[in-house]
Order: sequence, then C-alpha cells, then structure tokens
Amino acid sequence: MLVTKKQIGTSAGIPTSGYVSRLFLLPVDSVLFIAEPTAPLFQCLQVQVKDETEIIELAVRPKNCTYTESTSGNAYSVAIQLSYPTNSNEEVFEWVSNNENRRWVAIFQTVNGRNLIAGEVGNGLRLVSGYSAFLNLSFSGQFTHPMWQLTTVEPSVLFSEPTFQSTDFNSDFQLES
Repeated sequence: MLVTKKQIGTSAGIPTSGYVSRLFLLPVDSVLFIAEPTAPLFQCLQVQVKDETEIIELAVRPKNCTYTESTSGNAYSVAIQLSYPTNSNEEVFEWVSNNENRRWVAIFQTVNGRNLIAGEVGNGLRLVSGYSAFLNLSFSGQFTHPMWQLTTVEPSVLFSEPTFQSTDFNSDFQLES
C-alpha cells in the first residue's frame, strides 16, 4: 500500500497563550482610519483618531484577560474577556455604567509580545458586563478581516505625529517658467 504524507502547518514560531498583558480601548466613533496591512510585514502601520480622543487603558491582572478569534466563512469573530474583584474597583464600575452602550476598537499586547488591533472604522467591539463576586467584562464583535498586527501598542508612539527630515534641502529652489 502506498501512502503519501502531507504536513499542514508548522509547530515552529511563537506559542500564543491567549492571555492579554496590556489593553487599550478607543471609542469607535473617534477612529478615523486604520491602515490595512500590506506585504511584506503584514502589520497595520497607521491608526488615525480624532483630535483630543481619550484612549482608555484597562488595568489587566496576570492571566486574567483572554482573547479569542474564530472564523466562519468571511466573518471573523473576536472576543476579549476580563474580570475585576467587585470589592475594590468602583472606578471600573462607574466607567462600565457610563460606557456600556458604546462600541470600542481594542489595541492590545499578548503575554507573548504580539501587538494586535481588533475592530474597524464604524464597527467596534460591544461591551457586555455582569457581576457576582467579580465584575466580568466582555468585548466582542464580528468583522470582515482577522485581527491585524501592530508594531506597538504604546500610545505615545502609535499616535505620534509623523516627523520628516529633509536632507540636502535647498531653500532657494525655484521652478523655471
């Protein structure tokens, strides 16, 4: 009997644990543009927001915030879940009650150092909350593309103004007519 072996996928690369180490949220109505990744890096290199946009960083306890992504046909489902003890997070309770009807674009870093963005212009993650001994938060949504990688999640770098330097610039430049 002749058997042909075909290997699909690889076990090489960085293992992903599904845990989030840093989580930032942008109101979807403040996001103006998210650049689609292009070859060869396949990383999103630009996120543009309205002036004076407030970016929220939710404090994340170790191994307490997870993310998942699944696909079905042309739809990608993303979920981010985390919880807080109910006895010590009044500020989080207040934030949730003031923002539960908003949609969000999530920018986060995994414990393995991957930087990801979930959400798209006009279509963000929904916030759902519940509590008992913990305040449980879940952000979820469906999109037309998978989560995109970012070069960083650091807001001071991600949203900084581009700087340009000109070398050998001649201020006496004139066009001939």
